[in-house]
Amino acid sequence: MKRMCFLFTAIALTLAIGGAARADGRPYFAVPAAAPPAVWQATVDYQTPGATLGEVLTEVAAQTGVQVMAHSQYLQTPVAMRIKGQPLREFLEDLARLLRCKWRLGGEVLLLSPLSAVALPPADAPEVAFDAVLKELIASLSPQQRATLDAGTPLSFASLLPEQQVMLSTLFHSNDARRPPLYYADGSLVTYPEEGWEIIEYVAENDVWELSMRATAPSDPQTGHGFGLTSHFTHRGPLAPKLEPLPEEESTE
Repeated sequence: MKRMCFLFTAIALTLAIGGAARADGRPYFAVPAAAPPAVWQATVDYQTPGATLGEVLTEVAAQTGVQVMAHSQYLQTPVAMRIKGQPLREFLEDLARLLRCKWRLGGEVLLLSPLSAVALPPADAPEVAFDAVLKELIASLSPQQRATLDAGTPLSFASLLPEQQVMLSTLFHSNDARRPPLYYADGSLVTYPEEGWEIIEYVAENDVWELSMRATAPSDPQTGHGFGLTSHFTHRGPLAPKLEPLPEEESTE
C-alpha cells in the first residue's frame, strides 16, 4: 500500500480548490461549523516516520482532547508525518483534502468519512440499490446548480462538488454495466471519460426523483463516427402518484 506523507509546518498552506466550495462557501473538506470548541483552539505537534491513520488520530485525540475517528476503510492507511504547532482545524482539513474525504459530526465525535453519506453499491448491484444514491445526489444540488439546470444549461462533471462527482460516477457505472459494449473499428472498447459527462435535467417533487445525464466518447479515429449516450435514473417513492396504465388500443376490425 502506498504510504502518504504529511509534512506540515506551523503555517498551513492556503487551500484553494477550484469547484470545491459549497453553496454556503465551505469546501467539502471543511470541519463542520458545529464542531466542539476545542477544534478551533488546539494545536498539534506530532512526528512519526510511519504509522496507521488510526494510530495518528488516537494520538491527536490524546493531545487535543477532541474525539477524532476515521471510517473503518481508512484506519489502516499508512502515513508518515511531521507537524509542529499546526492548528488542529487546519490539520484535519488538510487530512480530509488529501484523502478526498469529509468530516462528519456525531455528537462530540468527528468522523473522517467517504464523500457520500450513503453506501455506494457495486456497479452490478440490483437497480433498487442505487435509489438512495440518486436521491442524495439530487438533494445535494445547490440552489445555484438547480437554477442553472432549470434555465436549460447542463452542469459539467468538472463543475460538480467532489461528493456529487462520486455519486454521479456510481450511477453512471451502474447503468454502463447493464449496456452491451461498443467497440471502435480497431476493436478497442468505447469508453466515456468523465470530462465528457454532464447533468442535463432533474426532477425532485411529489416523491419522484429523476436525473438525466449525457456522456460523450471520443470519435472513432478510423471512421470519425461519434459516440454519445443519455442515461436516465428514476426513483418513485411510496408517496409518488400512481402511474395510470396506458389505454389499450381499440381494434379497428
